[in-house]
Amino acid sequence: MRWTNKRILITLVGVVLIFTALMASRYEFSRSNEYLPAVFLKPNGEPFSLPIKDKPVVVMSGWGTPIGFNKAYDDYIFWRTSGGVRVTSPNQACSQWHAGTFPYQIEMARVPFAVGRKVDGFEKFWDSRGAYKISEDGQRYDPIITNKAGEFPFMGGDAQSLKASDLEGVEILPLKDYVSGITRKYGPDPRSGIDYLAGTYLINQANGVNDFYEIDKAYRPRIYGMMGWDPDKPAYFPDYKKDRDKILKDYIKGYFGNQIEVTEGFYSPVPGLSKHLKDTMPRIARKGYRKVVLTKPITDHNLYANNYWDLHLSYQSLCRAGFDKNDIELSHIRMYGRTPEYNHILYKNLHRHLDLIDPKDEVAVIYATFGAPWPGGNPVGPLSNATPFINEFFHENAYLNFLSIKRYIEEHEKNYNISFIRTGGNGSVDARTNNLFAYTQYSPDKLGHPEDPLRYWQVRESIEDAILNQGKKEVVVMLSHWGYTFWILITNMRETWDIPLNTIEEIQNGEYRMTWCEKYQGPGDYEQVAAVNNQCPSGFTRLQLTEAFEDQMEDLAFNYANRIRGGLERFGVFPNLDINIVASGEITILEGGSVAVTEGPLAGAKLDVPKDPQPGKPGSYQWENRWRPESDPNPNTGPDAVRAINEYAQTSDYLDGPKDDFTAVIGTQAKRTPEESMPEHPKAVSPTIFFGPYRTLFNAPATITLPYDNTRVTDPKRIRPYVFNEVTQKFEVVPKVMSNWEPLLSEDNSSLTFQVQILGQFVLVEES
Repeated sequence: MRWTNKRILITLVGVVLIFTALMASRYEFSRSNEYLPAVFLKPNGEPFSLPIKDKPVVVMSGWGTPIGFNKAYDDYIFWRTSGGVRVTSPNQACSQWHAGTFPYQIEMARVPFAVGRKVDGFEKFWDSRGAYKISEDGQRYDPIITNKAGEFPFMGGDAQSLKASDLEGVEILPLKDYVSGITRKYGPDPRSGIDYLAGTYLINQANGVNDFYEIDKAYRPRIYGMMGWDPDKPAYFPDYKKDRDKILKDYIKGYFGNQIEVTEGFYSPVPGLSKHLKDTMPRIARKGYRKVVLTKPITDHNLYANNYWDLHLSYQSLCRAGFDKNDIELSHIRMYGRTPEYNHILYKNLHRHLDLIDPKDEVAVIYATFGAPWPGGNPVGPLSNATPFINEFFHENAYLNFLSIKRYIEEHEKNYNISFIRTGGNGSVDARTNNLFAYTQYSPDKLGHPEDPLRYWQVRESIEDAILNQGKKEVVVMLSHWGYTFWILITNMRETWDIPLNTIEEIQNGEYRMTWCEKYQGPGDYEQVAAVNNQCPSGFTRLQLTEAFEDQMEDLAFNYANRIRGGLERFGVFPNLDINIVASGEITILEGGSVAVTEGPLAGAKLDVPKDPQPGKPGSYQWENRWRPESDPNPNTGPDAVRAINEYAQTSDYLDGPKDDFTAVIGTQAKRTPEESMPEHPKAVSPTIFFGPYRTLFNAPATITLPYDNTRVTDPKRIRPYVFNEVTQKFEVVPKVMSNWEPLLSEDNSSLTFQVQILGQFVLVEES
C-alpha cells in the first residue's frame, strides 16, 4: 500500500480526532472532594469550547437507583446525604448554593453537621464506637472499614483489629440489637428469623472511623438478605427504568425530530451504566448548549430533591468548570404529579384493589407519600441540620397532589363508596387534618410537636384512625410519589409501620402488593393476621397496600414525556403537532398575569393566573419563628408563628402559584401525535383550544375561560369543561380544584370560566 500525502493527512486527522475525543471525555473526582471539570482539550493541551447551540438539551436526572449493590454508587450517595462538599473558607468559590451557616456550611444534609464532620469539642458525635466482624474463633474483632476512605477521607479509616481479651469492661453490642431511630430495623428477618447481621458488633469505643458511615456499611448485608440480593453480583438497572428512558427518548425524537438532544445525569453514577449530573452539566456547556431542560421522574416537588440534589449541584458543577450559571437558560421540570395522566394511572393502580371489594362497602383510602420533616432541624451551629426543611415546598405540593387525585376519583368513580376522611381534624372538608394523607418515611417526633393539632401524620396513625375510630372494614394504602417500588418501600417502610413483608420469592418476581388483616382493641393495641386468598376472618378489617408503578411504566413514561414537552415549549420549541399560536402573554411568579384571544374563531379564550397569594412563603419561614406549644421552654403560639399548612378553602390559603416566569400561549393543536389527528368530542360546543406551555402546573389555581357556540347549545347550564388525557386518548371532565368554587357561566358572553392547576387542551361539552 502506497502512503500518499492525502492518505497521511487523513490518518493524522483521524488520530487527532480520536485523541481529542478521548481527552474530551476525561473527568475524575478528586480525593479532596472537589470536582475537576470535563474539559475539551486540543492536542496541544489547550482547552476549547464548541460553538454555542440554539437548540435545547434535555437532561434527565434522578436517583438512578440500581437493583442490587454497587459500592461506588452507594458511597457517593451516602457522602452527599451526609453533607457533600464542605465550605472551608468564607469566600470559597462556587459555594453560594450550599446550606447552613459558615463554618458549618455544606452542600446539603439531613444529619447534624457534627455527625458527618469532625468539630472540635464535638468529636464524640463523629466517632464514639466502631463496627466490627468477629473472627471465626471468637478471639478477634475485625473492623468493617479497614482502609483509608479513598474518595471520602473525612469519613476516616485505618481502624485496627481488636483482641477480645483487651475489651474487658467495654460495651459490645450485637448489631441486630442496635436501635437507631424508628425507620431502620436491625433485627432478624421477621419472615424467617435469619440474622443477616450475625457476627457483626458495635464496640463502644472510638476507632477513627465516622460512626454514621461505618454503621451504614455494617447495615448493608441486612438489605441484601431482606431483598434476596447477592452482594457479589454486579448492580443493574431495573427493566422498567430502561423501558421508561427508551420511551422518553423515542417520544422526544418522534415529536421534536432533531431539534432536541437528550442525555442523563444522575445523583450518583453506576460505573459503566450511568452518567453523573456533576459531569453532565459541564460537558453539555462545553458542547455549546445554553438551553437546558432539567427534569426528573418524581410526583411531588420538593426543595430537598429538586434544588439540593438537582439544581444546586448543576450550578456548582458549572461554576467549578468556569461557567456562569446566568449564561444557562434553565427550564426546570420539578414533578409529574397532578396531571390528568398521572391521576388516571394512580386511579388505575388503585382500582385493581377496589376490584376485591364489595361496592356496597365503604372503603377508606389512605394516600401515602414520602414526607419531609416539620419543621426540620436548627440550621445554625455544630449540631445544625443544614438543609432548611422549614422552607420546604414539599408539604404543599404533596398535599395538592393528593387533593388532585381525590377530585379525580370523586369525578370518575361512581361504583365504589370511597372515603378519604380522617376524624378529629379542623377546618373545611379539604383541610389536611380532615383527610387520610400520610407520610411514610418519618417518625412522629419528626413531624411536629405531639401537642400540635396541625402536625403531620404517618401511615400507622392513619390506619388506626380508619379502623379504630371509623370502623372501616376495607382500607387501601395507596402509594404515590415513587416511580417504582424499591427496597425502602419493600422493607424499611413496612417494618417501620408494621405492614407485612412480601416473601423473597415474590420480591424477585416483582410482586409487591400486600393484603392482610387487622383488628383494633384500643389505641396502639391491635391484632394482625394473614389474609387467606385475600379474605379476612370475621371481625377483622382487610387492608391492601398498592405497589408503585412498575405495571404502569409505559403510561407513566408518557406522562413524564408530556411534562418534558412543556419544558421545551418554554423555549419556544413546539412539537411537530401542527400547533398554531394565536395569543401569548407573560406570566410571572409574583404577579401572575393573563393572556387572551381578542379576535378570530378563538376570541374569548383566556387564561388568568393569580398573583402569588403569600409572597416569600415558605422561603421566608425562620426556624426561630416556628410554632412551639405552651409546654415548650420557649413557647411561641402567637398568630405569626410558622405553622404547618392545613387549609385550602380560598386562594389566599395557598403558599404560591406558578413556579416560574414563563410565556403563556393560546392556540390550536391539530394533531394528537405526529402521525394522527386530534380527536373531536362528539358533544363539543366549543373549539378545542390549546393552552401552553403544555402541562404547566400551578399551586393556587388559575382560571381558563372558553367561549361556546350558541348554535350548538341546547341548555348552557349543562356545559362542562373537558381536558384531553394523553394516556386514555380521550377528553374527560376537568375536576374541581377547590371544592367550594363552581364554574362561572356567562350566557351574555357565551363562555364558561373554570379553575385549573394544569395547562393542556380544553373543550366545552354539553352533557346529557
